[in-house]
Amino acid sequence: MNQESDSAHELNPLAPTRTRNRTKAMGPASWTPEEDKLLAELVQHSRDWSTIAKNFPGKTNRQVLAHWNKVVNPNIVRGSWTGEEDQIIIDWVAKNGPSQWSSLAELLPGRIPKQCRERWCNRLDPNINRSSWTQEEDNILITTMKQIGPKWAEIARRLPGRTDNSVKNRWNSTLKRIMERESLRKTNTVNTDNTIKPIDTLEQNRKLLEQMLRRQQNLPQNK
Repeated sequence: MNQESDSAHELNPLAPTRTRNRTKAMGPASWTPEEDKLLAELVQHSRDWSTIAKNFPGKTNRQVLAHWNKVVNPNIVRGSWTGEEDQIIIDWVAKNGPSQWSSLAELLPGRIPKQCRERWCNRLDPNINRSSWTQEEDNILITTMKQIGPKWAEIARRLPGRTDNSVKNRWNSTLKRIMERESLRKTNTVNTDNTIKPIDTLEQNRKLLEQMLRRQQNLPQNK
């Protein structure tokens, strides 16, 4: 990666890089409606995933099984959660802790482990912080995004009470838009040798974010 790309990524954590593009290109191919239909037909006659996978070039038996369990299986319940389902999850976690989601899913017909885990982590966990975001939290989110990129679960671990989903929403709905509307000249300082120096400290982030929020709200700045 050249120096120009490095600088762009430091200024904008979501800026595309060669590494990201290469990773995306190497990922599993998307599924077409025709493939989904074929998979549903094949599963009616066999659950031999290695054999079924041979009908889908470029996809492994694990990918085929995961796609069936998470997407194609007609028994998956995708609607709203009921009070009874929520109570089963709450009782399970009280007894077993937030783990063994596969075993929990067996008690909830039509639900898969991923759904159970996300329901607890994003909605039912009593430790979730649902209050308004503070300036300090925004600072941590901005700084961490610059350091590691959009790794929501890891960022959430640095923000007690915030879920990875709420962190992602905060960035995409508010902070990302504000940052993108600011020019590089306003959001970075320039050294005497004309190289761009990112603003990295929490104090600098705090002042910068306050200025940007005031501009968005058309509020006068305190001198």
